[in-house]
Amino acid sequence: MPDAHLLIVGASAAGHAAEQSLRQRGHEGSITILGAEIHKPYSRPPLSKDILTGEIEPESVALDLQPHAGTTWRFGVEALRLDLSDRRVQTNAGPVGFDRLLIATGAAPRLPEAWRAAGVRVLRTVDDAVAVREASVHTRDAIVIGAGFIGTEVAAGLRERGLRVDLVEAGADFLAPAGREIGRLIAELHEAAGVVVHQGRAVTAVERHGVNIVVMLDDGTALTSPLVVAGIGVDPRVKWLEGSGLTLDDGVLCDEHLLAEGGGGIVAVAGDVARAPHPLAPDTVRVEHWGWARAQGEHAARSLMSDRRRRFEAIPSFASAQFDSRVQVVGFPQFGELSHFECTGEKRQKAVARYERGGQLIGFVSLNNARAGRDAQTALAAIIEGPLSGRSEVPA
Repeated sequence: MPDAHLLIVGASAAGHAAEQSLRQRGHEGSITILGAEIHKPYSRPPLSKDILTGEIEPESVALDLQPHAGTTWRFGVEALRLDLSDRRVQTNAGPVGFDRLLIATGAAPRLPEAWRAAGVRVLRTVDDAVAVREASVHTRDAIVIGAGFIGTEVAAGLRERGLRVDLVEAGADFLAPAGREIGRLIAELHEAAGVVVHQGRAVTAVERHGVNIVVMLDDGTALTSPLVVAGIGVDPRVKWLEGSGLTLDDGVLCDEHLLAEGGGGIVAVAGDVARAPHPLAPDTVRVEHWGWARAQGEHAARSLMSDRRRRFEAIPSFASAQFDSRVQVVGFPQFGELSHFECTGEKRQKAVARYERGGQLIGFVSLNNARAGRDAQTALAAIIEGPLSGRSEVPA
C-alpha cells in the first residue's frame, strides 16, 4: 500500500525509527506520529546517566527529525481509545483516522499512589531527569528504591554528584535481568563507592514529614531524605486499547512479524508495549530497552507497509554504566541456566556469565568486557541463522 496513511501512536524510539526507516526506503504515503509528551523525540538512555550527573543538557539528546512533506508530527496528543472498525484513534485533541496503525506507546513507571502523594519521584522522561537533578542540588542525601537498571544508574549518578545515597532492594539480587553473579558484583561496586545498600529489605511505608520523606523498611529502619526516587519497574501503556479487540497480556500480543493479534493485519506494535515471539525465547517476550525498541519500530513498519514479511529476530543487547564500570546483557539470560561464570582482576572488576537452555547458548552478561559481549552477539546470530533458522519471507 504505497499511498496508505500510516498512523504511529508514540513518538519515542520505536515511533521515530519507524518513520525514519520508511522514508529512507522510499515510502511516499502520508505518516502521522502522535506523541503524548510535549517534547520532540529524544534519546532516553542518557537520562539516568549524563543528564542526571549534569555532563550534558537536555537539548543534546534530541533526535533528528528529517523533514518530509508527507510526515506530520503532533506533540502533546494522547491516545484515549482505539476504534478498529472505523480505523480511528480518539485522542485528547480529537479523532485521528488511519489506513494502517503502529502502536508504540511504551510503558509507564510503577509508583504506588501513596508514594506519589508523599513526593516520591520516578525517572522516565527528560522532565523527570531534570527535576531529579535540580532536586539533588538542594540536598546532601537521597534514597533510591529498586536496584534494577534504572535504580542502580540513578544511585550511581547521585553518588557521583556527591550525595549520600541509600539504595533499597527488596529482592535477593541486584540487576535481576543480568543474573545473580553479575548482580552481586554490581552491589559490591556500589558499596565500594559509598552507597549504603539495604538488600533484601522491603519498603513497608512511605510518608511525608515536612520537607522530608520517610521510608520505613521491614527491619524497622527509617530512612529520611527530601529526595526519594523509585525504580521498581514499568507497566506497558495499554489502557487506551481496552475493548479494541486486540489481545492484551502484559502488553499487546503480536505475531512473529510484530503484527497485533486481533488487529486484522492493519495494526503493528513495537517497543516496550509489544509482546512477541522470538526464536531464542521459549515464550512471547516483552523487552524494555532503547535499541530493541528502535529495531522493532523499523521492522513493524515494514511489516505493515510491505507486501512481503519476515519474522523479527534482532538480538537484544543493552548496556548500563555504573560508576566507572559497564554491564552488557546480550540475548535472554533470564530464560536460561548459568553454564559458565568467570571473574578476573584484583578488584573483581571484570566478569562474564554464560546462560544456556537445552545445551544451547541463549544469553550472555559481561562486566567491563566489551569484546566478550560482541562475541556473544555473533554467536547468537549464528544460532538464529543455523539451528533456529526461519527466515523465509511470506506474502502479506
